[in-house]
Amino acid sequence: MKRLLAALITAAIAAAVILPAAVLAPPSAEDRPHAPAAHCRPWKGPRPPHRNEPPVRPDPTPPAVAEIRPQDKPDVPGTPGDGTQYTLASTTYTVQPGDSLWKIAVKFEIGLSELIKANPQLSNPALIYAGQKITIPNAAPLQSVEQEIFRLVNVQRGYANLPLLTYNWQAARVARIKSQDMIDSKYFSHISPTYGSPFKMLESFGLRFSAAAENIAMGQRTAQEVMNTWMNSPGHKANILSRSVTQLGVGVAKASNGTLYFTQLFLKPVG
Repeated sequence: MKRLLAALITAAIAAAVILPAAVLAPPSAEDRPHAPAAHCRPWKGPRPPHRNEPPVRPDPTPPAVAEIRPQDKPDVPGTPGDGTQYTLASTTYTVQPGDSLWKIAVKFEIGLSELIKANPQLSNPALIYAGQKITIPNAAPLQSVEQEIFRLVNVQRGYANLPLLTYNWQAARVARIKSQDMIDSKYFSHISPTYGSPFKMLESFGLRFSAAAENIAMGQRTAQEVMNTWMNSPGHKANILSRSVTQLGVGVAKASNGTLYFTQLFLKPVG
């Protein structure tokens, strides 16, 4: 009996030693999570506080909403990657009495610096005359995709009974520049080596706000696809459904290899 009892105790000890090794073994290839085919990152927060001020608590995660439905598919002709060309030709504008380059830039919703760059014939951009011809560059070659993303954001906010966002062309301009900057500087991050944080970038372009948020993504092929990606990510979804923001600008840029880069800039303007 004593020998049998000793044998049982020895076996139990051996099992206790062996079992943790099995638990700690690395997962099989089938058990490992798969990396997404495209990349996306959320960023949100209030305007940066003073160094000594406590950070403002972000919005709680909003309630779940329905995913994008088939009837909400993009209705623009063609989608990036299907051979459709989105590049639009520049247009010409005749200066009217009382015009200034700033007024013309606002009229066509483009940046003043882009307008000046497109018109090297102006020796003094601050002095223009009625009857002059001004080239209006196409600042948004992928505008149809941007507008569809904006529409789909409000579709989702409608499902959640949230106030719809209004379009901010200046934020869209900054978002477009951010997407192009990620291509040009070969990075994928909320922190730009050129412009810094999204807060700093918005402020450097003259936008004042009390709250702001940024979503970025790359590699998706359509407005529908990138919105599905964002809505399936809690952080991105929270930005899209935030109660703290009232306006949105969307910017899309296309790399030479065809990869699309997306930026959403949400904000609540002040002043």
